[in-house]
Amino acid sequence: MSGADTNSRITVTDHGTGWPYIRARVDDVPKIRKLLDEHKVRYWMDEMSISINGRPYTTMVKFPRDANAQEIQALLDAQP
Repeated sequence: MSGADTNSRITVTDHGTGWPYIRARVDDVPKIRKLLDEHKVRYWMDEMSISINGRPYTTMVKFPRDANAQEIQALLDAQP
């Protein structure tokens, strides 16, 4: 899945020690939520979004510690 205003790939970050997460542009949140809900992937989102140095607002989509980051990434990658 690519971001709304860019061709950058939306990626799941997983450092192996914490919870997997996606840092997503606010514009991309609806399509990410729809995909995750359709596939019954558990997640939660930060209530606040931030913008740094005038860049687009972003928020965090977080997954449980036992979530499989590779499977979530495969779902994202299968989308146009």
